[in-house]
Amino acid sequence: MNPLVSVIVPTYNRRELLPRCLDAIRAQSYKPLEIILVDDGSTDGTPGWAESAYGRAIRCIVMPHSGFPGVVRNVGIENSRGEYIAFCDSDDYWLPEKIEFQMERLNTSGCNFSCSDAFLPGEDAQTVLGNYRFRYPSPDKCLLWENFIVTSSVVVQRQVLSASRFSDADARMFPVFQDYVLWLSLLDDLRIDFIPKPLVHYGINASSISWAGRKRNPQLQIKILFTQPAFRRHPLIAVQKFLRYCKPILTGAR
Repeated sequence: MNPLVSVIVPTYNRRELLPRCLDAIRAQSYKPLEIILVDDGSTDGTPGWAESAYGRAIRCIVMPHSGFPGVVRNVGIENSRGEYIAFCDSDDYWLPEKIEFQMERLNTSGCNFSCSDAFLPGEDAQTVLGNYRFRYPSPDKCLLWENFIVTSSVVVQRQVLSASRFSDADARMFPVFQDYVLWLSLLDDLRIDFIPKPLVHYGINASSISWAGRKRNPQLQIKILFTQPAFRRHPLIAVQKFLRYCKPILTGAR
């Protein structure tokens, strides 16, 4: 029997985008799926609409507004039952065989964490990682250099998350890097299977946190270097990154 995969969908005032996201999850070729929609205090009637449109096909959990997707995802994780956890932001949507493809690879690779590339909006089939350079042969070292993990592509074994969550403190310290900080904190336990082909359509708009996160903040990147223990075990990468992010600060470049 296929392991249960719990899909966590954090949302805030995205009612107009949710049908595309939730319908793509429900249309997955892999069964069984548990879909948990976590509403971060929306004011657009999302919870009532979700119950009317999907009934028991999804579980909607309403929480007071936090403004931090990582905190919202934690609520979903804590209320989930799956052996595996998958994430999908409400402005993103999946290809129909995404979960099936990833689970097959996880079952044969011995890995406990799967992620993939994603399509960017538009008709030219550009991807999030189209210009990304994998500098090192191992995914963990690549992750130290830069976050190549698209959160809406992630499928992770539940036991990997058993001791860690998206931190409330990190959410406030690193508002656009919560996911990256979590992956770094888990790095010793992760066996990453990166799939170079896109399995997700990535939604970006001018008001989204994901869009803000694409504008790199060198000060925050340096703070990550000094607060995350993973970099202490890889001092050469840490020094290279420090010099990389010091340059725009010293020159005033953006």
